[in-house]
Amino acid sequence: MKLLVSDFDGTLYTDDYKKNIEAVNKFVDAGNLFAISTGRDLNRLLKDLDRDLKFNYLICSDGAVIYDSNFNEIYRSDIEPKVVDEVCEVLRVNDCFGDIDLIQGASMNNQKVSAIYAPYDEAKIEMAHYALSCLQKRCPQIHGYLSARYINITNRMINKATAIHELLDIEKLNHILVHTIGDDQNDREMLLDFIGCAMVNNNLDFSTPVVKNVAELVRILL
Repeated sequence: MKLLVSDFDGTLYTDDYKKNIEAVNKFVDAGNLFAISTGRDLNRLLKDLDRDLKFNYLICSDGAVIYDSNFNEIYRSDIEPKVVDEVCEVLRVNDCFGDIDLIQGASMNNQKVSAIYAPYDEAKIEMAHYALSCLQKRCPQIHGYLSARYINITNRMINKATAIHELLDIEKLNHILVHTIGDDQNDREMLLDFIGCAMVNNNLDFSTPVVKNVAELVRILL
């Protein structure tokens, strides 16, 4: 049994989405495990998650929360409440950011926050980068980056790879049976920690084997 973990935007969710879904479903039907690992929180992911896709786990917010196939929350790593307040203070005083979205688990205490998102004005991206730099110096407990539309903030101690290690413990699976695929810098740790493969058109700053789409990787694995 193998575990395939795929990034969503730019990897699974592309012009080949339907083709990728068909391939992943064959992979799962063959007795393997499939997980999505995304920078999106669950609500944003569900907007584009095809109901025909077979999956075992969803890793959301860059590893901060893991859900099983029934959308039950099985793992989460929260940001300290004091740090949440400091992050929000910095975001509010910078007019390049829009409304702040605090991601709170339905099954947890409402005061717990696993991730913080805020849209930024693309015309003010340099200001957004500067604000992020200041934020990381002020709050070293967090990890943050600018995605295509949002600033993404999580606990510094987590990433996509740490979440996959949680799945290994749950499934009692060997590290060498894990394959990962992604296209951007927030996929870095999971591509380097496991058997990683990248999309041809990737934004990575290191070399790794590449494929055209997830379907091509699945064909190789099967």
